[in-house]
Amino acid sequence: MHEPATVDASVMTPVHFPTIQRDNTYHWNEWELRRRALQMADILNRQTTSCQTMISHCRSEQETQVYILKEKDQNTMKSTGTSSIRKKKYVAGLRGKTDQEVKTIKIQFDP
Repeated sequence: MHEPATVDASVMTPVHFPTIQRDNTYHWNEWELRRRALQMADILNRQTTSCQTMISHCRSEQETQVYILKEKDQNTMKSTGTSSIRKKKYVAGLRGKTDQEVKTIKIQFDP
């Protein structure tokens, strides 16, 4: 008779199983979050009545803050005041004569 063939086998079990930490309700888009918040506020304020009251039929939807456009003659193409002041430092006197004094020049650019 033949002896049964033996084979070495090994099984590796991972110590830490990978878990997916995914939040299905997470949204990075602010407009999507705003839309959902308005939808939830609308659902919370609803009532199960068959007719609208005098107050509720004129009620407007949630409002957002907007900046009213200025008139055309006030708008300019300059961006003064909208950007921060850029500060630059230049070192003068590094090239040229060796007896020349090295100076630091500070410049502010106002856009």
